[in-house]
Amino acid sequence: MADKTYTAQQTAIIEAPLPGSLFLSGPAGSGKTTAAIGRLERLLAQVPGHQILVLVPQRSLGLPYQKFLQGHHTFAGSLPSIVTLGGLARRLTGMFWPLVGTPAGFRTPHLPPQFLSLETAQYVMSRVVDPKLEKGYFSAVTIDKNRLYSQIIDNLNKAAVVRFPLTEIAQRLKSDQNLDPAMLPALDQTQECALEFRQYCLEHNLLDYSLQMETFLGQVWPLPLCQDYFHTYFPHLIYDNLEEDVPAAHDLLGAWLPRSQSALLVLDEDGGYRTFLGADPFSAQALADLCQQQIHFSSVEEPIQPVQALNQALTACICHEPSPRSNPDFSPALVLQDYRFYPEMLSAVVARIKETIESGQAAPGEIVVLAPYLSDALKFSLTQLLEEQGIANRTARPSRMYLEEPAVKAVLTFAKLAHPGWELPVSHYELRDALMLALPGLDILRADLIVQTLYSPRAQSEGLKSFDALTNAPMQARISFAFGKKLEVLREWLEAYKNIDALPLDIFISRLFGERLSQKGFGLFADFDAAERIAQLITSVQSFRQFLTTTFGMDAVSTGLEFIRVVESGLLPAAFMSRREPPEDALLIAPAHSFLMENRAVAIQFWLDVGSLGWWERLNQPLTNPYILRREWQPGAAWTYTQNFDANQQHLQRMVAGLLNRCRSQVVVSSVQVNERGSEQRGPLLQAFQTLRKRSFVAREDHYV
Repeated sequence: MADKTYTAQQTAIIEAPLPGSLFLSGPAGSGKTTAAIGRLERLLAQVPGHQILVLVPQRSLGLPYQKFLQGHHTFAGSLPSIVTLGGLARRLTGMFWPLVGTPAGFRTPHLPPQFLSLETAQYVMSRVVDPKLEKGYFSAVTIDKNRLYSQIIDNLNKAAVVRFPLTEIAQRLKSDQNLDPAMLPALDQTQECALEFRQYCLEHNLLDYSLQMETFLGQVWPLPLCQDYFHTYFPHLIYDNLEEDVPAAHDLLGAWLPRSQSALLVLDEDGGYRTFLGADPFSAQALADLCQQQIHFSSVEEPIQPVQALNQALTACICHEPSPRSNPDFSPALVLQDYRFYPEMLSAVVARIKETIESGQAAPGEIVVLAPYLSDALKFSLTQLLEEQGIANRTARPSRMYLEEPAVKAVLTFAKLAHPGWELPVSHYELRDALMLALPGLDILRADLIVQTLYSPRAQSEGLKSFDALTNAPMQARISFAFGKKLEVLREWLEAYKNIDALPLDIFISRLFGERLSQKGFGLFADFDAAERIAQLITSVQSFRQFLTTTFGMDAVSTGLEFIRVVESGLLPAAFMSRREPPEDALLIAPAHSFLMENRAVAIQFWLDVGSLGWWERLNQPLTNPYILRREWQPGAAWTYTQNFDANQQHLQRMVAGLLNRCRSQVVVSSVQVNERGSEQRGPLLQAFQTLRKRSFVAREDHYV
């Protein structure tokens, strides 16, 4: 702490008396988390680390605290617990399970509980929903099955953290007057599936997130033994970004504060980006009244910086308010660029990024490229253009599904090829892409020739034929002996595996990756990003195997077949924390919301296709609505078009303010007349920038707006 310089505001937080509670608020970038880490350092010097609980709404928001502990080499004591509410609930529910299993309604409380991940919860939900789909349920809903499962699960989760009965789900959702009347039966079916899923979990000792939270809030926490344990082991509390957490977390905090020896609550003004997941900034703000001291951080500098001036001016345009008369010049912080076609925009953006880096204006790690959604096409195009210019980059796509990862596609393709008894088809294109990934430098034409010549989908059980046995000499030459040699090594490994007893899928993938694909000369050699994806896949397969063998008595090898079937149907992977630090010198490509959840500032931001409605409206979720399922919703109220419009406007204003609060120098804004789908969009964010452009022109002409 002595080596770091703190502001007077931060010092006041760090040195505040430990017996007491503090409520710290302020805009993003004002130094609140830095002050909280400084206070954590002070706590560690005075109390054992295991007596400190650091609570965050999402695991990624706990990274600054983890980095501090990893870099605090002089500290050798016990470590604080850095957890989410869900992690804490799981820990305490498992600990006090013998006392709560029976009153919570589980059929076999003498057996240990099974905690479900997002993947396993969707799998159980599929067992409930799929038979009903065959009966004609959800006929008016045109979304993928995995999205159907996840929206029903989302309703369950919101009922648990907002604390309303499952029997109110349909009634609440029907309050949306923007729904097509044909959708109303689907809402009743959603509630029916939610109730049946809950009963299934109670009968099999399964705790998804919603049942885990209900059990913890309704049965575990009320136990005096649990409360005594908690306050004995966690007398000191730091709660960061509480505006991104759910009402149930705020209720618990209200119960914790009177018995806590010290507490620091940190709130980001204009936060609440996780509203669609149940975050409630209003109940978070109400906790200020329960704290002994309220402190506000201000990041406003004198004179006001151009990015701050841009934030004020753009917010006024979004909210259709007049600009402040004394608004300072923001022109250095904003570059507006208009293009006709999407590829033209991407090429120009990459050219400007290269110019920015070469001029020394910003390093790659200080640049982010943001879009409302990061599609496969956009990701591929941008990464290709950046790599052509030699610019290191990385992407952040938390919702990306397994089969969209090339390394995962490849190993699962080889798994199907190595297990002919599973009778899972391997298409020409799947094998071609897998070989291109496994054999570095293999172009699409040679890969296509290999598959055409050495593989037949109709005789999949025979696997790949031997390149050495190929009698067509010209074809061997076209494929090349260099690739043929590597192909033989891979083929022989797969054939050797077929001659032994089949292994569980996670062990097969681990061996395939370790013994072949990651070896020198193969495609995943020294590819640490792919290695991380494979490690995540192995962890998921292992968890899925253990779940199926324990819950449904399935044998270990058959769980691999079931896993691939479920993944190919669109299973969403559980969120994983990266095992590696993201490269500091790499440019980030991400959806805007994902960048906000990294909670860090950069020098320059590039906003793509600001005419897209994705900046303004939420994802199409016909079977759920985060605004109707919130705590403040009044029974009998109606969700109108006007309310929906206002909610989208508030979301846009909050997101824009959050992005600009995390920008130090400049925003480069790009719009296109024809988007990547070939249509024209003129969304509210583009309209706000057009208004801003007009106001700036008038201000220059008249020196008055």
